[in-house]
Amino acid sequence: MNNVIKEFFDGFASLFIGLKVTFINFLRKPITLQYPWERWQVPERSRGILRMWDYFDGKSTDSRSTTYPGTRWAPCILGCPAATDARGYVTFAGEGKFKEGLALLKRTYPFVGTLGRVCPAPCESLCSRGYTSADPIAIRKIKGFYDRYEQSLPPGERFDYKKEMLPQNNIKVAVIGAGPSGVQAAFELATWGFDVTIYERTDVVGGYVMLTIPDYRLAKDVLAREVQSVLDMGVKLKLNTEIGKDITIDGLMKEYKAVVIAAGATKPIKLGIPGEETEGAYEGEPFLESVFRKKPYPIGKKVLVIGGGSTATDAARTALRMGAKASILYRRTRMEMPASPAEVHDAVEEGVELEFLLSPLEVIIEKGKVKGLKVQKNKLGPRDKSGRRSPVPIPGSEYVIECDQIITALGRGFSLDWVPQTVKRQRNGAIDVDRKTGETSMPGLYASGDSVKVSTIIEAIAGAKRACHGIAGKFGIKPPVKDLYPTNGFMPQEDKTVPDGMDRTIPFPNPLKDPATEPWKGLPRNKQFQEDPEQVPMPMQDPQKRIKNWNEVEHGFTAEMAQKEGKRCLSCMSEFCISCGLCVDACPSSIIYLKTSKSKENYAYADTYSIDLTRCVFCGLCTEACPTKSLVMSGDYEFAAYKKEESFMPMERLNIKKRVKEKFPTLHK
Repeated sequence: MNNVIKEFFDGFASLFIGLKVTFINFLRKPITLQYPWERWQVPERSRGILRMWDYFDGKSTDSRSTTYPGTRWAPCILGCPAATDARGYVTFAGEGKFKEGLALLKRTYPFVGTLGRVCPAPCESLCSRGYTSADPIAIRKIKGFYDRYEQSLPPGERFDYKKEMLPQNNIKVAVIGAGPSGVQAAFELATWGFDVTIYERTDVVGGYVMLTIPDYRLAKDVLAREVQSVLDMGVKLKLNTEIGKDITIDGLMKEYKAVVIAAGATKPIKLGIPGEETEGAYEGEPFLESVFRKKPYPIGKKVLVIGGGSTATDAARTALRMGAKASILYRRTRMEMPASPAEVHDAVEEGVELEFLLSPLEVIIEKGKVKGLKVQKNKLGPRDKSGRRSPVPIPGSEYVIECDQIITALGRGFSLDWVPQTVKRQRNGAIDVDRKTGETSMPGLYASGDSVKVSTIIEAIAGAKRACHGIAGKFGIKPPVKDLYPTNGFMPQEDKTVPDGMDRTIPFPNPLKDPATEPWKGLPRNKQFQEDPEQVPMPMQDPQKRIKNWNEVEHGFTAEMAQKEGKRCLSCMSEFCISCGLCVDACPSSIIYLKTSKSKENYAYADTYSIDLTRCVFCGLCTEACPTKSLVMSGDYEFAAYKKEESFMPMERLNIKKRVKEKFPTLHK
């Protein structure tokens, strides 16, 4: 009886669910595709004749960078929190236009050398080269080359920020914190004419980047030089000034028109296990800072570093250079480590041991000193909020690892007691800001960097850009657009949308008869993208030699290396054919033929490209594979305008932009 009643109500529940779905779909707009003479905008999944949107011959592809203004955002740009035009400066490097690439980068931020050495390079994870060949473009390493290139120039030929500055507007702004976010904010505002003063709690500039990143990854003179370039713009700096002690937020708000909080997260997260306060159990950031200040903590013979991020690898590699045997303990596996694969690889290459799926339980103490660490084995369970599989303890798997030093590197927390309590906070205690302007709940008070979210350097820079555009907008100041690919304060990872001003209409085609019918038969496929599938190797110190010194591990790209690597770029979303051949590989019917040649400058271009539309199944896989989005599906629905025998298109017919303007000029008015 109970089952009958249950089935009865389950039936009603299903009925109401169906009615809900029907009602929701009823409110949505129709998705029926319209005919081309009714609608010329290309739908995302349209069917129809394949079209080459634009084609440039070998001569024009020698200067790909000239095609970028107004085009769409490449994956690498979307992958960068600060929307750096990676495609632009990589292409400039490939063309040997180093001064143009340097100017593009320096106008985006002053930290070209710093980011070129230690940026986690989220852009590379989205690089199309990484999906079509062995390695993505070495975007970070090319950026590092630009810094070394600038230093090789005579002082008079280096990039000068003073020439970029707008006239002074006499609007005073205070910036709290001299880390990357604070210096970036000062750089942006000073460029636009604001009178900027930076207040820094410590006696050094550069924040935790200066204090905790070891010299073998980032030489300190690089960061110091880049900060000085901002101070040379007229930015004032007050060191050893602690907010809440030497001056208050309220005091700054009275003196300045706007205040930007760009303070770092300086509170190390603790393990929360017995014995971690014992002598010989250190926290990662203070340990690395002690080395920077030439007052290093005493180091043991066997050091266990607990954590999986950049601080963990830095601490372990630093311990190696101090004469210890170092191991990293991580509660998940290598795949889940937050540190970049390159950092982990370099650490292992130098001799750091990795031990996975272990959680610390207790620091073993003997006579007041560390003698070991009690751990428990884990197995991977379901994924957590971070998207990584969570560690699940295995009962009865506890054991002790002998050591005489423990360094924890679990991340950093906030210490923002000096911020007025009236300022709205997030659940974790960080400052809550407007996503578009960076302004807090207190008018005139802005925040960026670690004070909003514990950030990487590039994320901190992105937050500073957002806050500065918010300040400029508040005072009616329009920042000049000098970037090759302007961002206008747009943050792709924050806004979740992509600005696209490109006219993506597909004009009515001009059918051409061609005497050739099957030119691809018996001819080889020549796919240019398969050349140079791997990155240009970075010259580095020998692992066994470099652990005995503090010099930078990477020697940096030469000009020839940077140019060779830059030529590997696929010019994604540039909307012109680069002869990569991905469409050839993607076609399930093998009806696309591509033959490439090379110009005298060694750029590939297509001298024969044809599609046999009589055998095309219109799956659209070729258009999805095309990295430049030059190959698109038109709105010419189901051959509405064609005779089937006229559907074969060699290069002359694919290059329709100019021809259609001549025949159908009214479509472009």
